[in-house]
Amino acid sequence: QELIPRISGSLMFNFETNDAGEISLVKMKFEQAINDPIEFKHEPTTIDVDQAILESYAGDYELSGTEVKVYIKNGNKLYLFVAGQPEYELVATAKHKFSFKTLEGFKVEFIESEAGTFDEIKIIQPNGTFTAKRK
Repeated sequence: QELIPRISGSLMFNFETNDAGEISLVKMKFEQAINDPIEFKHEPTTIDVDQAILESYAGDYELSGTEVKVYIKNGNKLYLFVAGQPEYELVATAKHKFSFKTLEGFKVEFIESEAGTFDEIKIIQPNGTFTAKRK
């Protein structure tokens, strides 16, 4: 007797990618009786970041003559702001790496100097990677 039932036929998977080319969604139909496929949305892994580290990221940066502000709001949430755009909440995904909470495929990496300070950030977006230096 089998403990795990076998599925007869074939399963079809539909993978969707975001603007950065990363898989963001998988759709599949497990049963013919169900019209709509079941969807599995990729949620990035998040980590907690110490308050002192968040504070070391905060500051004003310059990107090709444009000011980029990084600041803490609501106690422990890191934000990025560029004039003429909305503020973007950043979500920590790895050491010194963040994703934009509301924009898929957009990321920020804080570059640590040999002295242990953060004097530049890389802004990674679908159309390229841009470096902003601390003012």
